[in-house]
Amino acid sequence: MCEAIRTHISASVSAFVALTPFFQTAQASPFINVTDFYSVVFLTIAMSGFAFTTPVYVFALIRFRVLSPETFRKNRVIIWVVVYVATAIITPDGGPVLDLILFVPIIVLLELAVWLGGRSVRNLEERPAEDKCRYCGASLGGGGGSLKLLAGGAAPRVW
Repeated sequence: MCEAIRTHISASVSAFVALTPFFQTAQASPFINVTDFYSVVFLTIAMSGFAFTTPVYVFALIRFRVLSPETFRKNRVIIWVVVYVATAIITPDGGPVLDLILFVPIIVLLELAVWLGGRSVRNLEERPAEDKCRYCGASLGGGGGSLKLLAGGAAPRVW
């Protein structure tokens, strides 16, 4: 047997023997069930995926005017606290470092979604009722009038 493998096995056995009194005192099992391990992994991946797609849903709700950007701006502190608690629940280790590593990008994406949603709603409100060409002012409503912006002002043949 290779020396590295022998060393690894002896270190693992030594750690198991050293931690046995702790497991007996805490009435804990030193073994990890495969089902529990995979459920933690898959739940963490699913919840993180949902957390990172939430800004897309927020943008869509603002864009379709179900929610207003002012609602998010007024309740920013509450939303940040809820997002931090959610990231603390998502992360399996329970430490504040990993919570912050997940919290910061989600907040940046959420604030970006609110800002872009507010801009898109503002642009929709500022758009005139009849669409006109920015360059020549011709109506874009159809009927061939919008095609007069070609050279010489003559409308091309429509096949």
